[in-house]
Amino acid sequence: MSAVLGAWVLARVPLLNPPVEPELRPGLDPEAVTPGLLGFVVVFGVVLAAIPLLRSFASKMRRVNHRSRSRSRVDEPGGEPPTGGGDADEDGAVRR
Repeated sequence: MSAVLGAWVLARVPLLNPPVEPELRPGLDPEAVTPGLLGFVVVFGVVLAAIPLLRSFASKMRRVNHRSRSRSRVDEPGGEPPTGGGDADEDGAVRR
């Protein structure tokens, strides 16, 4: 078990194992190897897909924080339930 652990640690310490330069096909220039148009399109698509996901996540987090603050105000002595649009359920939380 310790030999496997030692090999795992040594494989992940870059100072003990210098990186090995990969071998290219003969006649292939290392400067000419690029991701190309396909690589750009894939990365661009991932970025475009991530933008609405991150915006949705941020709006949901704002909503959760707002509900948390509203509930803490209700729980304080002398606190009043939040007012505004929406129906309050049996816990006093306002649903929109």
